[in-house]
Amino acid sequence: MALNQIIEESLATLARRKKRLIAEKLTLPAGTLVVRRIGAQNYVYRNRRDGRRVRTEYLGRQSDAAAKSAVVQGRRRQVVEQELKATIANLKRLRMNKRLSEHDFVDVLSRLYAEFTRLGLWEHGVELIGTWCFRVYAEKYRLNANPELTRTEDVDFLIRIPYEGPDIDLDGLLDELGFIKKFKDDMSIFYEGAGLEIEFLTPTRNKRGKAVAQDIPQLRVRPEPVELLDILLKNPMTITLAGAEEVRVPSLPAFMLQKMMIACTLWRAPKRRKDHSQIEAVAQEIARTPSLVKETKALMKNLKEGRCQVAKTLKDMRDNFPEYSGALTAVFKQAAPRLLAECGAED
Repeated sequence: MALNQIIEESLATLARRKKRLIAEKLTLPAGTLVVRRIGAQNYVYRNRRDGRRVRTEYLGRQSDAAAKSAVVQGRRRQVVEQELKATIANLKRLRMNKRLSEHDFVDVLSRLYAEFTRLGLWEHGVELIGTWCFRVYAEKYRLNANPELTRTEDVDFLIRIPYEGPDIDLDGLLDELGFIKKFKDDMSIFYEGAGLEIEFLTPTRNKRGKAVAQDIPQLRVRPEPVELLDILLKNPMTITLAGAEEVRVPSLPAFMLQKMMIACTLWRAPKRRKDHSQIEAVAQEIARTPSLVKETKALMKNLKEGRCQVAKTLKDMRDNFPEYSGALTAVFKQAAPRLLAECGAED
């Protein structure tokens, strides 16, 4: 109760701040200020988009009072827009925390895992991936990870294509569990309920946003196609949770390498710190387990796409990740020493 009260008070404060910032933004002229030098004078203009056209407004010489006022207003609008963006992000984060605190999402997922086991989905190329997969690792291996970086409402399941398992109405199963079907812009389907968003993904070799979502008729779902996922399906393992539920997940080396492939991409920038934290925690477990180092070496030997991204993430973490322990360096010294030398990450 105390936690929810704190969240409610913070939400109210942020909502008032958002309303005030929006009101102030409306009083400040929109557009980009441009200073042009003509002869010995500087002149100020404001560019504003009008549909597909950009219109230019002359504001006066830079020394004029009107132009100076416009510059001050333009700078203030930039500050207001940045503060508004941060406020909206904080509102979203707090609302997510509120939903997570109000639902026993672990119980819901346990029921879902049990149903997947009963229906035989794990045996036919369905895997839990992403942050909830990492949470399964954390429970089994007692991984050292920042709890704040393992909280998410997104639960991702990867499905092998072509799907060759039994006909199962996943859409109906999720409806029975209280989830509501929703559509993304690419018309792929996700499910929302119990403070969670459940998504189904399939591997694709097309660049992000270029592939078209296709139905899997046997499962009554339409997964989102995402690149750089093949390594996860090709190297699975099954973990039994504390409640006796079985979950099929990628092996630790496959998970680590795939995270390294995507962590340096532009579209993962907002989640890069979370990716680095999970890579670091898994690398520590691999470094102290010879069989996992051996598996990493085998995967690196056969890795065709993503090798450059792995090297880039390794160097980035070594140089910029404060919690870097050296576990990755230790793993790659044995698994791929040449790659370590190429990216300049040798000790």
